[in-house]
Amino acid sequence: MYLFVLAGLYMFDRVRKQRRFAIVTTEPNDIAAEVHDRMPVILDDMGMLVWLSPATGLGGQKRLCQPYNGPLSRCPRPCINGRKLAVRTNSL
Repeated sequence: MYLFVLAGLYMFDRVRKQRRFAIVTTEPNDIAAEVHDRMPVILDDMGMLVWLSPATGLGGQKRLCQPYNGPLSRCPRPCINGRKLAVRTNSL
């Protein structure tokens, strides 16, 4: 089993006393493009350290926002827990 890290943004809204976050996306790689027009930014170990470093500026983070080129599994048709998703699921 492989674990991976997604690039994200986080803030605590002190006025509303709520945590807010977003997953950063980029254009898809060949595998993700089969099912969607974007994909999350997936970081390797070094990318995670760079992303989280207070010394990394916005330019450094932007350079990490590339389609993932590491190993990914391919499913014949998108599925969750072994159940195939309807083609229309991605268009909601």
